[in-house]
Parts: sequence; structure tokens; C-alpha cells
Amino acid sequence: MGISGDMMLGLLLDLGVNEEKFFHLLNTLPLEFSLDIKTVQKNGISGKKVSVLYPEQHQHRHLNDIYEIIEKSSLPSEVKDKSKYAFKLLAEAEAKIHGTTIAKVHFHEVGAIDAIVDICGSILGVYLLKVDTVIASPLPLSRGFVNSAHGPIPLPAPATLELLTGIPVTPAPVEGELVTPTGATLYRVLVNKTEPVPPSGSILKTGYGAGSRDYLYPNLLRGILFAETPVKAKTVVLLETNMDHLFPEALGYIFNRLLLEGALDVFITPIQMKKNRPGVILSVLCPETDEDRFVEIIFSETGTLGIRRRRIERYEAEREIIKLNTRYGLIPVKIGRFRGRVISVHPEFEVCQKAAQEFKVSFKEVYEEALAVWQEKFNS
Repeated sequence: MGISGDMMLGLLLDLGVNEEKFFHLLNTLPLEFSLDIKTVQKNGISGKKVSVLYPEQHQHRHLNDIYEIIEKSSLPSEVKDKSKYAFKLLAEAEAKIHGTTIAKVHFHEVGAIDAIVDICGSILGVYLLKVDTVIASPLPLSRGFVNSAHGPIPLPAPATLELLTGIPVTPAPVEGELVTPTGATLYRVLVNKTEPVPPSGSILKTGYGAGSRDYLYPNLLRGILFAETPVKAKTVVLLETNMDHLFPEALGYIFNRLLLEGALDVFITPIQMKKNRPGVILSVLCPETDEDRFVEIIFSETGTLGIRRRRIERYEAEREIIKLNTRYGLIPVKIGRFRGRVISVHPEFEVCQKAAQEFKVSFKEVYEEALAVWQEKFNS
């Protein structure tokens, strides 16, 4: 349902941020404030609601004022740098909207104590969780109007809309301010990738940060502390032999037979052998369990007198073949995935070649048709 600074704080505390370290470091900001933390329910789902409490103020801060506040704290240097960058983004957005420079921008709502605490606290919370990567879904594009220091303004608020430039958005399910300027800034600073779902792995913990308003849908920011499945290398065997006595036709036959027998890969490398004779290295990659069988094939087919072997490890992408209905018939397409993400899409060469001959069109037309069908079917 969107993102705001207080929802982000609630989410991080619900995810299990070390509260002793969090409050100790956050309270070093030279500001007079306290946090009111409650557990509330939205549509039956519990979440943390955080409010920043502070004395009434009438001070409008400039960017350098906020930089000074951050620098005087004992926050880790990484948190300080990201917090200052966040306010720089805010200043740039405000300056563009009001037709001034970032040095002259008077922060109103976003310069208040709660905005400083929300931004510094959220960046600190992610830091304390020791998160490597933040992946987020697209943001809802708010609609309606909201009151500001300048009077009613359309949603998304102009500064928010400026900050959302380049960020994937979706239509808002309800009318109201679902993404605040502070929330949009945190999204820009913290999020590494925008994806609708996380990659394959395991869920460690789920947390919820609650917003102030109630809508038809639960006004919650949900976060998942997620561990990606570690990539494991498979052990295979590389068999190699040097040869200078086989004629090319025999070498071609052996190459094809090894692949038909189930070799993971076969390749031939030209070399210069003793007595300046041209030769080749025949390399065969096979599963460790099939090593004996491939050794026997190489010896019997080549007549070589020796085979080198090495156990090596390799990472393998997940592979899947799907058949797509194209203008040129069914075309098998090999899909490669790594951690659930598609990394390669390759129509099968032989089938594309046969279809091109049958329909009397170029190979390129058949190949590109299969790719276009894939794009339309799976990426629309």
C-alpha cells in the first residue's frame, strides 16, 4: 500500500532490528524527540505503528542545517552518507518544484524533526539488519489531493512525483497519499532492484509497518527478510588427449558420438605438437559417474595412448525447454534461469532451420518469430 518514513521505521522494528543499538545510535541526533511505538491491526494483520514525538517547531531548515545535524550524531559513516544523500535528493526535488536552488530551499514538512528521524532511522535500521540487497515491488501512484504548507496540492505531491522519476509504478488501489516524499526518497536510496517477486530462496522473517489511515485494503508496508539459495557448484570430470594421427572425418565422427553418448560438452583445440606436427586437443566434459564409460569410448575410437583427467567444479543454470506455437509451427525454445530469473532464451537451431526450409523463409525470420512469441506470451 505504498511507503512512508514512519511505515518504514515500523517495518524495520517489526523485522527485528536490534533495538538497543538502534535507539542508542538514533538518539545521538542533536534533536529533541522520542518514538511512540505501538502494535496495531489493519484488516486483522498486526504491524508496528511508529510516531515521532517532538515539541512544536516553526523552524524551516536549509539543506546545510540538516547536514550539520546528521554530522553531529554518532551514526555510522555509511548511514550518515546515505542520509545526507537522501536529503540532497529531497532538496533537488523541492528546488525544481519551487524554481530555486538546493542551497536556498526552505524545507517545510520534509525538514521537520520527524522527517529527519524517519530517514536517518530507516537507513540505520537497514544497516543494522546487515542487508546485502533491497528488492522492492513497484510503487502505487497516488491519486487525489492533499493539504500542504502551500495549500491543497494534487497527488502524487509534486516533490514525490519528481522523486519517482525512473521508478516503476502501478495504479493506486484507493484514493489518498500512499507514497510520501520521505517514502519516495527512502525507496530511491535503499532499493537496489525493483521486481514483483523475490528470487528463489528461504524466508527468514516477515514484518509489517503500519500507516496512519485506514483504507479498504490493509494500510501496511510488508517486508521479508530473505536468504537467497546459495549457488552450489557441481563436480564434473574433464578428459583430454593430444592427437595428431586422426583424419578430419574420424575426428568429426568421434565428436558427434561423444555428444550422443551424453557428454556435457565436447570441444577441439588446434595445437602444435612435437616434430612441428599440427594436432588437436580433444576435450570431453562428463559427469563423474560416467567417467569410465567415456574413457573407454575415447580409447577405442581414437587409439590414443593416454588421457589426462581433472576433477573440476562448474555452476549450472536451470534449463527448461518449452514449445511455442508460431506461424512456422511448434518451435522448441531453451530457457535458462539463474536463481529463478531468466538469463537466456534460445530457439532450437535445428527446428528453426527445418521450418525455414519448409516455409521457404530465412532462418532469421523463424528465429525472431519464436523470440517474439516468447516475449508476448511471458513478458506481456
